[in-house]
Amino acid sequence: MAKQQTTLVSSNASDASFREWAQFIHDAFSLAGFVIESTVTGQINLSTVTRPLTNGAIQGFEVWKTDDGLATWYIKVEYGGYGTNVHPAVWVTAGTSFNTSGTILGNQAQVRMGNGSAAAVPTARSACYASGREDVDEGVSVSIAMFCDGSANFGSVLNIERAHTQDGDIDPDNIILVVGGPASADAQIAVIPRVGGVPPVVTSGVIHGPQLISNYYYNNTVGAILWFGQKGGLVTVANLVGVNTTAYVESSAGGTIKGTLFGIERTYLFLTQRPFFGRSGDRILMRFD
Repeated sequence: MAKQQTTLVSSNASDASFREWAQFIHDAFSLAGFVIESTVTGQINLSTVTRPLTNGAIQGFEVWKTDDGLATWYIKVEYGGYGTNVHPAVWVTAGTSFNTSGTILGNQAQVRMGNGSAAAVPTARSACYASGREDVDEGVSVSIAMFCDGSANFGSVLNIERAHTQDGDIDPDNIILVVGGPASADAQIAVIPRVGGVPPVVTSGVIHGPQLISNYYYNNTVGAILWFGQKGGLVTVANLVGVNTTAYVESSAGGTIKGTLFGIERTYLFLTQRPFFGRSGDRILMRFD
């Protein structure tokens, strides 16, 4: 298990600021146990890459692979800018295969983490967190929260994990990508099976009926498993826990609570105000251990 915490500027206003936040995401994948696919050519050099100047510009990519002894997934991370003011953004594509040019092949899906609003580019630094793990009980996963400064304009989360059954067992043949952002419209979830058809990426109404669980009580806040919707049913995401906004205590952001889920003790981090995951009545706790 590994985690990191720092402060960064939610900005692509300089090459230095772009490289800094991109390096944080790179380090999160590395510390979580993902491995760069070295046969892919043309991957980003985070020491020399220059910032994006236009909406949707991608400055470079990396291809990571899972390395936890289970079925291998390949994950392409593209670094760039999005929105009117070219805010930081990453495009994440996961799939079952790849080619040496960095294209993800086979069953695959893509999500985008980033702020597409016209909000002014900030100059102040804000909190960023990342947590990851690689073990036989849970498989490899990474959770990243960017720019959690208490503003409604910038906070985003990316979570990648192997699917769990509703009983908590690992399902190595399905992988889940979850993104939350400054507005409900920024929420996305992709559930990718190794075989068969790939359901469409869900971009609205992402959270479905959280089921209350025990051991998540803090300042009268009750935690809940998040059941994320997909075509044909629901999937359980273990690294994100939801709380209702009426019980959420904003002043507790940055604090942690512990609880046992599926027989494993986990620590969760309160995130400030944003991100949303498709329903404005919920706030998110992210696993952080």
